Amino acid sequence: MDETQFDQSVKVLANTAGRRDAMRSLGVAGIALLAAFGLTDASAKNDHGGGGKHNGGKATKDMKNRNRGRNQDRNANQSRGADAADEKADPGDGAPQASQAAVAQESAAVQAERRRKKKRGLIGPTGPTGPASGGAGTGAAGAPGDTGPTGPTGSTGPAGPPGATGQSGQDGQLGATGPTGAPGPTFASNRVASGYSAPLGNNPGDVVISPIATCGGVGKVLGCSYDLAGTTQQLTNVIVAGVAPTADASGCAAAILRLSSAGSTDGAAVKVFAICRP
Repeated sequence: MDETQFDQSVKVLANTAGRRDAMRSLGVAGIALLAAFGLTDASAKNDHGGGGKHNGGKATKDMKNRNRGRNQDRNANQSRGADAADEKADPGDGAPQASQAAVAQESAAVQAERRRKKKRGLIGPTGPTGPASGGAGTGAAGAPGDTGPTGPTGSTGPAGPPGATGQSGQDGQLGATGPTGAPGPTFASNRVASGYSAPLGNNPGDVVISPIATCGGVGKVLGCSYDLAGTTQQLTNVIVAGVAPTADASGCAAAILRLSSAGSTDGAAVKVFAICRP
């Protein structure tokens, strides 16, 4: 089977002298990675004798089986890193032994961490919440402060709606009757009557006017009235057409009118009365 460049790098690391130079260039992180693959154990056994060759060959074979088929670019980068480490100067005989001691110590630390993780049990349930710590107590109330000055008077608000009308109060007592006033001037009126008019005809539209009742002066008439004379048939279909004072209020006159002749006869008459002041 053809060997790849990565297989050659593994052989170089398996060699004691080449591995010393490579470990110096890898540092602590690289040593921890080699310890995980078992290469540091192989180096320690080769240096102290007894079974080192067998263990180192087995580690190399395991490494080849794990990394076979990986990306070629990654193998090339690792190979170039190993070549660059070989070109560096060797610091002295004491350096490889110090590197092996660091590898052994790192390997022991890694194995102890693995054993500690295996021995760790399952995480138990969360315990109950502890009691809450008490808060600070409330202090005593301080003394009241001085009263501040009175603020300015606010503006007058709008007038409210009118209230309901109250009940009516009781009627007050009736006052005393006042004195009787002095009597006013008096005068005696008189009534003046006229004579009867001529008899009224029995034709529709016939009219008769009474004589004038005179008060004896202008403006002395206070009022007027009338009186009819005749039988029932004579007064049928007869109305008083008017009773009024004269134009100068010196007397009164009255007139009657025949509306129809049916069932009536002629002969009705009228007279007037004038109410006069002295």
